[in-house]
Amino acid sequence: MLIEESLAGRWRGGEVAAEGRIATAAAETPGLTAAVTLSLTGVELPPRAGEGGAAGNGLSGGRLDLRLTGESAGADPAALRAALTGQGEVTVADTTLTGLDLARLAADLPKIQGRDAARALLAGVTGGGTTPLPTLSGPVTLAGTDLATTGLTARAPAGALTLTGQLDLDRDRMQGRLAIDPEDGPGFALDLSGPVERPGLEVRADALLD
Repeated sequence: MLIEESLAGRWRGGEVAAEGRIATAAAETPGLTAAVTLSLTGVELPPRAGEGGAAGNGLSGGRLDLRLTGESAGADPAALRAALTGQGEVTVADTTLTGLDLARLAADLPKIQGRDAARALLAGVTGGGTTPLPTLSGPVTLAGTDLATTGLTARAPAGALTLTGQLDLDRDRMQGRLAIDPEDGPGFALDLSGPVERPGLEVRADALLD
């Protein structure tokens, strides 16, 4: 048995293309095998509701490009879905990081003296505002319904950003870390966990507060 399907169309102002193949496995390994490819080009990301801190932490607006290939083997369609693995590349262009004001960090960090001043700056920077990101890009992997990255990188007003973590596509929940490496001063990180629309945030800034 061999089933092959393909589709192409437009979604949110961009192009979508996908191909899939399901076949009966070899006699010595009964069951099904599958291979899929997915391509998104120029898909528009929706703006986040609210402004600054009210918008939560996330990406607002921009255009998404994604290339993903995957394969799987299992006894039935449910097993195929659970065993799916894949890899690819993602790029988000002209987006805005909400809930984080890295322009303020770049301006004020060189003038900071003392733990209390650093703590106040961090509270202000991570409590609201926005940061434009011309490009956020890097590798992604897929395991079942978990989409993960070992490092999406971007340049921002305060320096370099690196996002690592994973997204549960079934539950719309995420867990990750956004590392900020300022051009002038010690780095810090934000741990993000919870619902994708409004994840919880915990600041990790021991080097900055010492």
